[in-house]
Amino acid sequence: MSGYIGSRLRKLSTSQKVLLVVGGFGVVALGSYVAAPNPTPPWVHSGDPQCAITYESGDDANTFWSANTTVTGELTTHMTDSGGNVYSHGGQSQPGTTDFTAPVPLDSVLHLDGVLTGGGRTYSCSVAPAQ
Repeated sequence: MSGYIGSRLRKLSTSQKVLLVVGGFGVVALGSYVAAPNPTPPWVHSGDPQCAITYESGDDANTFWSANTTVTGELTTHMTDSGGNVYSHGGQSQPGTTDFTAPVPLDSVLHLDGVLTGGGRTYSCSVAPAQ
């Protein structure tokens, strides 16, 4: 692009989008906006350091999550999707990472949580996006 409009467009940052409304022979309006970041799901929360769940979208059809535990015990995780399906995983867990998968796209997940019971204590797992 050249001219006045081209010089104005080149000055916008890459995080901005430009909307041009053309009417007749010229530009009627020129505006910009900054895209909003993806909102954090309401089920992301802090918990006990003995159990930390991280999640990520594997592809368009699956959600993956991992539970990192620091004590031996019974680990149970639950994920609920927008269709009302519940994906529960439970079993004995050693300190370290345990991986889980559900055949649900991340944008359809309504809830994800976990609980670790071991050594006579119950720990609520934190839930956060994978880094």
